[in-house]
Amino acid sequence: MKVTLSRLRPDFLSRCLPDLKETKRIHEMQLRQHGFLTAYPYQCTGDDSIIREGRLSFPSGHSSISMWSTTVCIGFAALAAISHRKRQKNRQSSHRTIPQIEEQLSIPSTFSSVEHSSKDAIYSVPRKPAYFRCESNIQSGSTLSLILTVASLLPLLTTCFIAITRIVDHRHHPSDIFGGITVGGLSGLWTLLLVYHTI
Repeated sequence: MKVTLSRLRPDFLSRCLPDLKETKRIHEMQLRQHGFLTAYPYQCTGDDSIIREGRLSFPSGHSSISMWSTTVCIGFAALAAISHRKRQKNRQSSHRTIPQIEEQLSIPSTFSSVEHSSKDAIYSVPRKPAYFRCESNIQSGSTLSLILTVASLLPLLTTCFIAITRIVDHRHHPSDIFGGITVGGLSGLWTLLLVYHTI
C-alpha cells in the first residue's frame, strides 16, 4: 500500500536536498516544452534509500502495528474476563449454597456443632460464616477486573504516544496516522475472530 500510494512525508525536502539551480533549469525547460510542470520538477541530491523512504508516508506503519497490538491485548483481556465470569457462574450453579445445606441439616448459620469425644468432653468448633466467603469472592473478582482494566489501558496509551510522536517528528501527516490506526484496528479484530473460532 505504501509503495502504491507513494505519498511524500512532511520531511521530504530535508531528505531530497534539491539542487536549486538544477531545479530552476528543469522548471524553465518543462514550461518551454509543455507549458506546464510535469512530476517532480526538481533534482534531488540526497541518498537514494533515504529519498525512497520519504515517499512511503501513507499509512503509518508504527501506528498500524501499535494499534494491532492494542486491539489484540484488549480483546484477550475481555475474553479472559468473560471466561472468568462463566467459570464463576458454573461453579455457583453446580454447588448448593451454604444456607441450603445448613437448612437441610438443621445446622446453625454461624456455628456448626462438631462433637469430639475425648474423656467424655464435647465441644463446638466455630465455622466461618457464609457471607465472609461471598465477600472474598467479590473482592477477588473486583481485583481481577481492575487488573484487566489497567492491562487494557496501558497499550492504548502507548499507541496514542506513538501516534503523537510520529506527527511531532514530522514523519507522518495526521491522515497517515488515522489510516494506520484504521488498518491496525481492523487487522486486530480479524486476528481476534480467527483465534476465537480456533478456540
